[in-house]
Amino acid sequence: MRSFSFFLRFLLLPHHLPQIPPLKHAFAGRLAADFPSLRFSLNGGLETLEDCQHHLQSHLNSAPLPNDSSASTSSSSSSSGASDEVSSTGSAARMGPLHGVMLGRAAVARPWHLLASVDELLYHEPPPVDGAYRTRRQIIEEYTVYAEEQLAICQVVQPAYARKLCRQLVRPVANLFAGEPGGAKFRQALDHGLQVREIGRAGSGESRA
Repeated sequence: MRSFSFFLRFLLLPHHLPQIPPLKHAFAGRLAADFPSLRFSLNGGLETLEDCQHHLQSHLNSAPLPNDSSASTSSSSSSSGASDEVSSTGSAARMGPLHGVMLGRAAVARPWHLLASVDELLYHEPPPVDGAYRTRRQIIEEYTVYAEEQLAICQVVQPAYARKLCRQLVRPVANLFAGEPGGAKFRQALDHGLQVREIGRAGSGESRA
């Protein structure tokens, strides 16, 4: 095993609740510095592409990562007597290169606003030559073709799972218009379409999960 993904938050024990401990992003960088032959990815607490870009580009910093709740002076040290970023001797921890980051809830909640420019910002892909980016309508049309293909396969291989799969396939596009006028109506229309589809399948006697 040479690749590791870290969700860097200390284990929540009952006596710690409801206090949520801070994420320890710096631990991944320090592990990457100590084990350069391994691949480390960061999972947790990333809300924007700028967050991702910052952590991916902070390869071998000698200073603590900014805006990291655990990056503090010894006055806010951990229970071991040293802060997450600053050692007990006062020297800054060395950060190693991260090979990846993971966006979870943020990507589900705001897929268009968060991922529309991911290819250019993180993967350094050139913009379309004609400047014609895909619209959300085009994405929905293309995704619908993909979803229908997956449902058709499921109906043959595992028909009892088709109803659940249908809802799972809708999730990635449910918030495509999040935060915009009509966004709630779009989600309501999706849910209504799912209900109509499920009622139709039930009436035709198809298996339900």
